[in-house]
Amino acid sequence: MLSAVLLGALMGFVGSVPVAGPISLLVVAHGTRAPRMALGVAAGGAIAESIYAYAAFFGLASLLSRYPGLQAAAGAAGALAMTALGLHFVLRKGGAEGASRAQGGAFARGVALGFGVTIINPSFLATWSAAFTVVVTSGLSPALQPRAALPFSLGAMAGIVAWFALLIALLRRLGGRLSARTLDRLVRVVGAALLLLGAWFAWRAATG
Repeated sequence: MLSAVLLGALMGFVGSVPVAGPISLLVVAHGTRAPRMALGVAAGGAIAESIYAYAAFFGLASLLSRYPGLQAAAGAAGALAMTALGLHFVLRKGGAEGASRAQGGAFARGVALGFGVTIINPSFLATWSAAFTVVVTSGLSPALQPRAALPFSLGAMAGIVAWFALLIALLRRLGGRLSARTLDRLVRVVGAALLLLGAWFAWRAATG
């Protein structure tokens, strides 16, 4: 069981490092002025990802592939969510300071946001399935029994939260050296990135 926890934690931590996904962008947007909100987003995303990690353990990606309509609907929902969030950050008045006043300390709201943004994106199931298959078939991990699925998914959740907690700490340290105008620009850049992500989700839903 310990090996399953450690494997999940390692995969969750390493897999979260690239700052490209919606959760990473949201954490960056809130991390300097509203760390509790950012941590909530990370926790919510980690909970949703742990569900996908649990499903990937049993190879459920193949089941989802049998229902392309469900994948298209989830992709469309993801596109709408990313577009709405992107517009929120790009157009809001007050930039980073406004985000801090409105959502600073709102850990529960962050959890709901992070969970919602992640759970509507079934591509996480494919990602976790591919990563899990590579690790197991490469011999880097001993064969895992079905009872190890829950420890594996909990380890993944812990690894994801650990990375984002580290990222938030770094953002907080960096934020103290940046002007309010620079932070506002950072938030709007994140918003623009979310808009691009929303366009990509829409393209995937339309062509997939």
